[in-house]
Amino acid sequence: MDQAAMQVWFRTLPESEKIIFLVDLMWEFTLVIRGVFTDGDNDKSLKAAYSLSEFNHMLTSKVSAMLQGQPTYPDDLVFKVLFDKFSRPELESYMWLCHRLVERTKFRQSQ
Repeated sequence: MDQAAMQVWFRTLPESEKIIFLVDLMWEFTLVIRGVFTDGDNDKSLKAAYSLSEFNHMLTSKVSAMLQGQPTYPDDLVFKVLFDKFSRPELESYMWLCHRLVERTKFRQSQ
């Protein structure tokens, strides 16, 4: 699923599903951060961890605002940043996580 398709898909979700998806994504990022520190490339690991930390900051801010009914980052901006971050060499091998979460969300909705 490319960026445009993921943006369209995310826009169709109810607010509660968006929040669940974003929280799941943040949780997955904590696992990725653990993993990047074991790959043996310190510079690459630090860049990956920093990049994910910055993105998690954006996501936690968005989820908090959503839960409080406050204005927040547009959904499309979140996915623009997501695809930008995961196109970088230090993170490109982790993009499958996002696709897995999309499939998990679709499955949950079908139940």
